[in-house]
Amino acid sequence: MRWKQQKGDDPRCGDTRILTGFLFIPKLIGGEWRWLEVATWKQVYTLYWNEDGAIGYWEDVEENWLN
Repeated sequence: MRWKQQKGDDPRCGDTRILTGFLFIPKLIGGEWRWLEVATWKQVYTLYWNEDGAIGYWEDVEENWLN
């Protein structure tokens, strides 16, 4: 999966995005496994705090698949 991110377009805590991609490895969302198909799912940007500061990452929303 590819996308372009412009400079200064950093995500903030709570931002969401919708991804569509072909699942080569199994993925579990909402109690349903999917594999070897095109799927769409939602992610939210969260922050994890440790002693060095904050680390941000995209995390899957545990709801249902969007397609």
